[in-house]
Amino acid sequence: MENLASYLRNLFFELGLPERAALFISESIIILIILLAAIISYFVARFFIIRGIHIIARQTKSNWDDIMLEKRVFHRLAYLAPALIINFMISNVHEDMIFLVKLINIIIALYIIVILLRVVLAFLKAVDVIYDTYDISKTKPIKSYLQVIKIVVY
Repeated sequence: MENLASYLRNLFFELGLPERAALFISESIIILIILLAAIISYFVARFFIIRGIHIIARQTKSNWDDIMLEKRVFHRLAYLAPALIINFMISNVHEDMIFLVKLINIIIALYIIVILLRVVLAFLKAVDVIYDTYDISKTKPIKSYLQVIKIVVY
């Protein structure tokens, strides 16, 4: 990615743009490429994760995986792919934009935390539904325990 940034910078500089403008345009293009890669990674992750788990869920006799799909636990995992791509690729932005890179890294970290929280909460909902399918759930409910776990997670 650094080679591409250098190539673009030199190309715009050779076209007669001032060095600062060439740097800005080349870094903007790199950021757009990173965003495009992140968007593509979301759709690829969603396609492969969800389709793969649907195929596996159809082949099993257990209803646990069906409930996890119904509560969209695995769907929420696909939202991690863009964050991981951006986090991995953003370090290739020019040294002059170190503040922007640090800010984006903080935003990505917060985004990952929120997505993981949503995955955990969806998983807890699925656990509640799965537990309700058993006879013991009538005499020993776990809803209050799950609510305590949710409070701790928040």
